[in-house]
Amino acid sequence: MKHLLSAALTLCIALLHAPLPADAAEQYTLTDMEQEITLTPGSAQEICLDAAGSFMITDSAHNIWMADTAGCSAPFTDIVLHTAAQGGLHYLFSFAEPGTYTVTLTEQGDSLLLSASAHIHSAVQYITDDPCARTAYSQCSCGAVLLDGRTTDRGDEAVFAHDYSETIRQPLPCTEPGTLHRVCRTCGYESDTDLPVQGHQLTLVAEGTDPALPQEHWRCTVCGKCFADAQAETLLSIPRSGSYDNITWSIKDGLLSVSGEGRLGMDPASSPCPWQQFREEITALEVGEGITALDSYVFAYLTSLKSVRLPETLTTVGEFCFEFDSALTAVTLPASVSTLHRYAFSKCSALQTVSAPGVTAIADHCFQDCAALESVALGNALQTVAQDAFSGCTRLFSDGACKTVGSVLVQYAGDSIVLQIPDGTRLIAQKAFSGASKLVSAVCPDSLRIIDDSAFSGCKKLSELRLNDGLERIGENAFSGCSALTAITVPASVTEI
Repeated sequence: MKHLLSAALTLCIALLHAPLPADAAEQYTLTDMEQEITLTPGSAQEICLDAAGSFMITDSAHNIWMADTAGCSAPFTDIVLHTAAQGGLHYLFSFAEPGTYTVTLTEQGDSLLLSASAHIHSAVQYITDDPCARTAYSQCSCGAVLLDGRTTDRGDEAVFAHDYSETIRQPLPCTEPGTLHRVCRTCGYESDTDLPVQGHQLTLVAEGTDPALPQEHWRCTVCGKCFADAQAETLLSIPRSGSYDNITWSIKDGLLSVSGEGRLGMDPASSPCPWQQFREEITALEVGEGITALDSYVFAYLTSLKSVRLPETLTTVGEFCFEFDSALTAVTLPASVSTLHRYAFSKCSALQTVSAPGVTAIADHCFQDCAALESVALGNALQTVAQDAFSGCTRLFSDGACKTVGSVLVQYAGDSIVLQIPDGTRLIAQKAFSGASKLVSAVCPDSLRIIDDSAFSGCKKLSELRLNDGLERIGENAFSGCSALTAITVPASVTEI
């Protein structure tokens, strides 16, 4: 969430340390008389400053706290603040340069101590060919966008015109707020916007239409609950078993059993699947042999689901299939599963281990925000890994510049000029090196077999890339935007470009 001080001060990150209880310390406000940010003594808060400015602090009694010495311009450490009622001369303190500041406030007797450490934004790169930008701009080493003397970011719609795909994530039940998640199809920029409580989306089900509830009723198309009235006041109970199309299902003692043939999709008579009404009590899932594909959302929002057993006939896990299954800790996919679609396991916050020996394709954001994920076992069948497939998996990667999952180099986060890609790397994922602005020379290891789509796109300074014997496939646009790479020797082992 962003707050501005004179359209300049932006709250970048929430409190870095947990604030003290409200009754344990006075709350103070950093202000320039137009906008305000609350500060709690003993906690640190990070703010971004778009422009220079002079500020003061007020307390809950509206006393104004100012510096007791002149010339207090950040960065500074433990400058002393007093109120006008304490006498003497008082001065505004200031932030003389745009930048990111960590501000700490400490109470000391009748005075306050204010500290502000700084990262000063400076233009290190001038961007003229950003496909999403309305104009050329400068960029700081921290990624901040600098334009016309102010600091902004890629979410600034006055500067950037993104081509967004939109996904509404409305956590069940319908009585909770949701999120609008947007991803730019061109540059991959992501943004989340809070959505208000949606409420039930009711549709009238005529008498005799639904075998599970033969009487006329109203069904929510989001959470699956059924009501006797259009105001969603009288909840109806539905059976714990049933069938539709080629699917039979039942719930007993927390176990959801689903069997059938072919594709497992939504119930056309209920939409979503009928077991969603029992999502909080489902702790285990067993899908029978014969099911070949899981469609979008079929097992999403099962917040108590802890274990999953999938059939050897399964080949595909659809979009958002297990999203928000926040109690799921481990997933073992049979070797028959070849494709994991977008967001298939996203937001599974307790997921720690995944085994996917037969998977050939992992789509974008497949494991996004699986913050507990520590181990992913992948086989040599893997051919493509999309950008951001593992975004937000903070425990999965080491601190090195090359972020790897098994033998897959998922992302390069370094600033080296010359790089030896790590031995053992079999696949370089989509856009893994995209935008590595300092990279001039890279050497591929003998183990490398696949360079995925757009893997080195935007590496403007890359002038030398040594490909290895044994490399088999080079994806589409693998070197797009590598304007300094005028020649490359493709080994005879490459069979697909």
